[in-house]
Order: sequence, then C-alpha cells, then structure tokens
Amino acid sequence: MYLTQSQPELSHNAQQIKIKLTKKQGAFLSLEVSQPTGSGSTRNISHDIPVSIIPQRLWTEYQEPDMPDIDVSIYLPPLKQLKSLLEKMKTLADYVTISANMSGELQFNIETDIVSVTTFYQKLTNHSFATDTSSSCCHDDVLYSVRIDIRKLCQAIGGHFNPSKVISNIVDRRGIQLFLLHEDMSLQYYIPAVSS
Repeated sequence: MYLTQSQPELSHNAQQIKIKLTKKQGAFLSLEVSQPTGSGSTRNISHDIPVSIIPQRLWTEYQEPDMPDIDVSIYLPPLKQLKSLLEKMKTLADYVTISANMSGELQFNIETDIVSVTTFYQKLTNHSFATDTSSSCCHDDVLYSVRIDIRKLCQAIGGHFNPSKVISNIVDRRGIQLFLLHEDMSLQYYIPAVSS
C-alpha cells in the first residue's frame, strides 16, 4: 500500500505526504511529510504507527462500532484559532470540558486550583442528521458537555491533515466524536470522557 498526496491539498506548506504500509519488526503505517524550511532546504518528518493487519477473509467479521445517540452536533470554529487556543489551555490543565447546544453555542473550559478559563463561541452552524431522533432537537438551548484529555484533542486536530470542516458530536458525559472532512477524505476520532 502506498499513497502520495501533493500540493495544494496539504496543510502547513507541506510539499508532499507519503503514507506507506511497511514492515519493521512488525507492521507499521509510515507517514512521511516533506516541508520547505525558511532557508530554502527541505525538512522531512516521518512517523511510524504500529498497526495490526487483518486478513481480507476476516473483513466481514469487523464492523464500525456503534456510537451512542449523540446529544449535539456542531461544526467547530476555524482550526487555526482553535489549535492556538487549545495549545495555550494545554499548558495550564490536563483536561478540557467542551459544551455545546443546538443553538450554535460552543464552550471550551479548563479549571485548576488557581484558575478557571472559558472560551465562548456563538453563531456556529449545527450539523443535523436526517435520522436524528435525539432529545436535543427539542431543547436547542440545553448545553451538553464532555470532559476529555486535552492532549488527545490536540493530537486529533493538530496533524498534517488540514480539514476544511470539523464536525463535533457530543454524547453528554460519555465522549466526543470528531469528523475531520476535506473534499472526498474524512477521518473519524472518538475520545472518551474522563471523570471529574
């Protein structure tokens, strides 16, 4: 397996990204990114992610896990802003509480013994599913919240993939599901909630 993607689809001024399935004391998904530097040379960044190979004859035995009914679905604000905010919050706390409602309101909150910081977003677009039967459609102003590891959230939205849109689905106090969308590609992340 080998995939190469070139400009203009890449983020962070990357010239090229290669995704390869490699064998190095086991199976790995190798990501190689080429980026220009300020001095005119090229910087190569590589990541090896261990994976398990599932034989094709067993593919029918695997299904995407069922997600609990979501309570709210909302498009995140521009990722450049959000990444900057979360990186600053990450220096203060290990966990972030994300709250949203079906009226387009979104909040990011961190709390420590010394400080409590909340950032508010309004007039965001809510995403709705054609088959959405959750109770949130009847209570647009109710805030649903999830407390998650801020490092996992930063990893999910901070990669070299620069999505055009990110949909955040919150399952109240249980987890958050992120869909990173870009043209005909999408990545899905699920981050479970942590207790207070």
